[in-house]
Amino acid sequence: MAATKPLQVGDNFRIDFAIVERDLIANVSTEIVAPADGYITEMGLSVQKAVTTGGTVTVLTGDAGAVTVAGMTATVANGATKGTRYTANTSPTFSATRKVTKGSRIQVKPTSFATAGELNGYIMFANTDLTPQ
Repeated sequence: MAATKPLQVGDNFRIDFAIVERDLIANVSTEIVAPADGYITEMGLSVQKAVTTGGTVTVLTGDAGAVTVAGMTATVANGATKGTRYTANTSPTFSATRKVTKGSRIQVKPTSFATAGELNGYIMFANTDLTPQ
């Protein structure tokens, strides 16, 4: 097994997640602990099992999970088939809502799904703020 190198300035990293059918149709959020200080930049989704009734998936942060990360909502269509992919990017790119600190709460929250479906996905982070000065 290769040694893991510490994060360097400018590194990007990702967290993978899965939303199983039981949680998707009950609209139960997936809870993630931020592994480092950083900035959420992107979410990607892939339909693992066909979605009957579509909905949205949103990334939220903050201790109460109440801060919506600007631009981080993807809409999954009704009848989306296995392998269909969706992405969402922070918007505006330099929104303050995308900052997380090590150990903070991140939620991936499905809304309005019903009957069937499963999703896999990832959240991409940058450990350097690229906001223009």
